[in-house]
This record gives sequence, structure tokens and C-alpha cells, in this order.
Amino acid sequence: MRAEILKFPSSLTVYEVQQYASDWQAISVRQPEKLELDLSDLQELDAAGYQLVLSLLKGLPNPELTVRAGSDSHLIAAWLADQLSAQGYSLGGMHAQSD
Repeated sequence: MRAEILKFPSSLTVYEVQQYASDWQAISVRQPEKLELDLSDLQELDAAGYQLVLSLLKGLPNPELTVRAGSDSHLIAAWLADQLSAQGYSLGGMHAQSD
């Protein structure tokens, strides 16, 4: 089973999405069956960052998702997990990482 880890930067806003878009789109080409969203460093996410995540996921055939949160990112991770669930994505779990 192909698995990937998508490591989020500390900030994923309109100012950073272009920097990460092409690297993250390469994941779509590999078509992983499992995708871990590693938000352990993420502290700031805006609508542009969220749209980039949705764009990536729309290019994948129903991956099994897990979310990893750090002590400073657990609220963003919970929000993102809730939003993805509302969009119909299945989350295999959310894990906290101790810093």
C-alpha cells in the first residue's frame, strides 16, 4: 500500500501557497492510498492554504487520511479534520505529537 506524509510548514497562507503547490501536486501523481497530514509545525492556515489542501485531495482516489498535530497546532488540526470530514473524506485518526 503506497503511503505518503504531507508535512505542513509553520504557515500556509496566501503568501506561501505558491511555494508549496508544485511540491504537493507531485503527491497527486504518485496516487498514495494512505496520506498522513503532518500538521505538527503548523501555526497559521488561511483559506488559500485550505484550498490547496482540498485541491490536492481532489486529485487522489479516496486516500485513507490521518492527521498528526503538535502541541501548538491541535486546534487547527481539529478544525481541518472537521472540515475534511464535512467534505466527505474519511479520517483514520488524529494523533498528537509531543514536542
